[in-house]
Amino acid sequence: MAGEADAAGGLKGWEANIRALSTILTFLVGLPSLIYTINSQANARAVAFDNALQEKENSVKRVYDLLFSGLSEYEGDKANLSARAKIEAVCIYILREPTDLSNYPLGLLTPSVDTPKHVDAAQRLNDLQFGVRKILNNNAGIIGSIDSCRNYIQTEAASATERRARTDTAAAPANPAAPAIAAPQITAAAYEQTVQKVVADQKLLTANPQLNPATQPASLTLSAGRRDGWDIDVFWCEGPGAASNLPQANDVARRLASPAYSAARDAVLIGRVRLRMLPIVRQRDPGYRPLGLEVRGEAGEGPTAQKIAASLSGTGGQFQYRPSTQVTPWYLSVFVCQPQSAGD
Repeated sequence: MAGEADAAGGLKGWEANIRALSTILTFLVGLPSLIYTINSQANARAVAFDNALQEKENSVKRVYDLLFSGLSEYEGDKANLSARAKIEAVCIYILREPTDLSNYPLGLLTPSVDTPKHVDAAQRLNDLQFGVRKILNNNAGIIGSIDSCRNYIQTEAASATERRARTDTAAAPANPAAPAIAAPQITAAAYEQTVQKVVADQKLLTANPQLNPATQPASLTLSAGRRDGWDIDVFWCEGPGAASNLPQANDVARRLASPAYSAARDAVLIGRVRLRMLPIVRQRDPGYRPLGLEVRGEAGEGPTAQKIAASLSGTGGQFQYRPSTQVTPWYLSVFVCQPQSAGD
């Protein structure tokens, strides 16, 4: 019996050894395939990195061409809107285009985004963009659009930050047929921040009551409004019709900012109201592309936007509601972008 037990134990030991040997053999057989896969993935990452770097460098080179073309046209004709748009486009690009390649890691076993190749690529891109910035700065005195697009980007970034601070956790009404009159309460801190902005911007309004399109800042906050009101930006389009767009947008913004507007029976409750310029180059963006006189809001905000559009329509023209695909709860935008008349 003891011999049988020893024999059974020996067989189990052999079985264990065979299984271990089989595992090792399987690993060894599959090792070349594993190494090939790792190398292939590393090579693919390297190719993606090189392609991305090449595309970014080509983009900057195209920007140089666009900038020189715009400056050349501007020197030949100071009123050339095409030249101004080109320079604005360069400014927008150079202020927004990142120089890093953090979306393209490199390495074999532990891919990283801070390799020497990343550092070198970032330096090359920075050097290229520095040249564009230097040309822009050297020409900032001859065309105001460079400063205006820089101010616009800064204003837009501040707007997004403030809107996040002011937006309550509640969502906009999901039912388009449901009443959409009052927005959620905003925080006291965010409201106070807006009040301070109103006080500061009142000085600009007092100093320049006529709001000359050539000198008007990119954004003016006219009212803090109600803490439970809708935030509204009134955009006026830069370009050939600016001289008529700005006064009309100013009238619209002041009307919305008036306490009497929110106090009227069944009125939409209005919160912060701002008057903002929409530069030519931004008018082409998919998120804007204004079509005259419009009030925009999400689908669930349609009744509110339509009510505001009806209240603003009058001698200056008919405002139309246009659904927006951007998710901006308790925020509406008004556009005053009338086409230039034949007599202008």
